[in-house]
Amino acid sequence: MAVVVGIFGVAGMLSAGALRNRSAKSPDSVVHLASVTPAAQAKTDTQATPTTPAVVTQQGDVTHRAAERVAAMLPAGETSFGDGVTATRVDSTVLVAFDTPMMRTRMPEKFERFVRATLPRIYGAVADSALAHVPAGSLAQTQQELLYELPTRGVHIALRDGRHIAIYPEIRPGQDGPLVVRYRVSIASPN
Repeated sequence: MAVVVGIFGVAGMLSAGALRNRSAKSPDSVVHLASVTPAAQAKTDTQATPTTPAVVTQQGDVTHRAAERVAAMLPAGETSFGDGVTATRVDSTVLVAFDTPMMRTRMPEKFERFVRATLPRIYGAVADSALAHVPAGSLAQTQQELLYELPTRGVHIALRDGRHIAIYPEIRPGQDGPLVVRYRVSIASPN
């Protein structure tokens, strides 16, 4: 029982730290999105719960270890994040579309802020924890990388269990060149 309480305590501290880091940024650098509808949130809360399987040792003692279940918290189909942003889940892949004048971008910093704002809405505290270990500015360092390399190479954010969150920006032609208007994300196994 103490292990379970400890796990939830650590998860709460990590989430609080991530929220403090977000609030420390200037208001101009924050991407604002409306919250998920209460019905959709209630539906997803049970899907993100970590499990704690029992392990029996050779001496017959029962211990518990935490095993994170990393999966998209969103229901299958389309979920509105507000402000013209939608997330469409098909199996284990989620496509986040943001082709609106205020959201689409070709700037690496803006794309990173958007990913940091939306990824936790897809994977919950697991994404918050993983993003906390990624230095600011490292998801896409240049416009060239964002527009021409990452759509095929992707961004890979490590998880504690050896897997990673794989993010692939998707582009379309714009008036002054290509624009990132979507990103595709899934959990990938190590190669």
